Amino acid sequence: MTLRAIHPSAISAEEIKDYMAFVIAGGEINAATMPALVTQAISLITIHQRDKLIGKAEIKVPFAGHQNNEFKKTKVADLAPHYAYELGWVVVDSAFRRKGHARALVGHVVDQLGGRAIYATTKSDAMRAILPDFGFVLLGDDYPSHLDPAVGLSLYGRSVP
Repeated sequence: MTLRAIHPSAISAEEIKDYMAFVIAGGEINAATMPALVTQAISLITIHQRDKLIGKAEIKVPFAGHQNNEFKKTKVADLAPHYAYELGWVVVDSAFRRKGHARALVGHVVDQLGGRAIYATTKSDAMRAILPDFGFVLLGDDYPSHLDPAVGLSLYGRSVP
């Protein structure tokens, strides 16, 4: 298994296309804004088994409007300016889940950022269990997903200055 972190400018257009398809298949993504977010990302982190992409995460620079809206929905809008980065799109292929891959991806993100502040949103109980192990704390109240209002999203933050 290979863990790789790379800046988007260092990979081919085909690799970016495959990366985005993998994320979109994982759900809870606005496909229209994804290309810009991938392009301006700090780092794309992937896990491969041989040549197969089995998991990925990203250190994103969030769009200010999106970030402010997420923090407002959780009733902690005043905290948004403290978070310059977002942990995004942690997705592991369903055939490879429950083997520590999401944990490895989150750990790599935390290592790359050092003590810099980062936030994450999740709908996943697995991520709700993993994030606190890496110093993330729950911020505010859960809020409904815009893609499926029956699904609650949670906001987590790490290393507020």
